[in-house]
Amino acid sequence: MQKVKEYLLTTIGVALTAIALEYFFFPCDIAAGGVSGIGLVINKVFGLDTSVVILVLNIVLFALAFVVLGKGFGAKSIYATIMLSVFMWLIENVFKPTILTENMFLASVFGSIILGMGAAIVFHQDASTGGTSIIAAIISKFTPIGIGISVLLTDSFVCMAAISVFGIDKGLFGFFSVILIGLIIDKFIDGALVSNYSTVRIIHGMGTGVLRKGVRKLLDKNKYVKSYQDGGPNEGGLGATVVYFE
Repeated sequence: MQKVKEYLLTTIGVALTAIALEYFFFPCDIAAGGVSGIGLVINKVFGLDTSVVILVLNIVLFALAFVVLGKGFGAKSIYATIMLSVFMWLIENVFKPTILTENMFLASVFGSIILGMGAAIVFHQDASTGGTSIIAAIISKFTPIGIGISVLLTDSFVCMAAISVFGIDKGLFGFFSVILIGLIIDKFIDGALVSNYSTVRIIHGMGTGVLRKGVRKLLDKNKYVKSYQDGGPNEGGLGATVVYFE
C-alpha cells in the first residue's frame, strides 16, 4: 500500500509539473531552464513535438548518466520521467491548452509556484524527472565547479538560448522563473521542520560521490541540521543521506 501511495503522489507531482509547463510557461514562451526549456526552444526552431523532445532528451541523459557517472536511478524516477511526457502529450493533443494569461509576470509567478510544488512532491517520493541536473553532475565531475553552480550554469545556458530565440524579455522571465522555482523547492527542508519531521532522507545515488559530496556541503551550512549519515540497508545505503534535525 505504501508503494501505491508513493506512485500516486509522484503522479500528482508530475501532473502539476506538466500543467505548469503547458498552461503557463509554454504558451508565453518562457523557458525556465532544464530539459523542458530546451524542448521549448527546439519546438520553436524545428517545430518538433515538445513532449516527445523532452522524453528523448531525458532518455539520452539517463543513458549518459549510467555510462559517465555510473549513476543508478530508481524505478520511480524513470516512471516520473515517462509520465511527464505522457501528461504533456495528453494536454497538447487532447485538451489543446490555451493561454490562461498574457501577462508574463503572472505566467512566470504562478507557473513557477505550480511547477515548484509539483517538483517538491516528486522529490519527496525519492524520485525526479531527470533533466539537466545530470549534465550539471557531469560538469561537476570533470571540473572544479560545484554541483550547485553547475546546475545554475546549465539552466543559464538554456535561458540564453531562449533569449536568442524568443527575445530578451521572455528570456529574462525564464531566468526569473529558474530562481523562483529553486526557492520554492528549497522550502522542502523548511517544510519538513514545520511539519516536525525529525529526519528526512535525501536520495543522491552512488556514482562517483560528486552529488553526495555536494549535498553534504549544503547540509554542513544549514543551522537546523543536527547530523547526517549514510542510509541503512533498506534506505538506499551509500546512495542516500539520512538527515537529522535539531
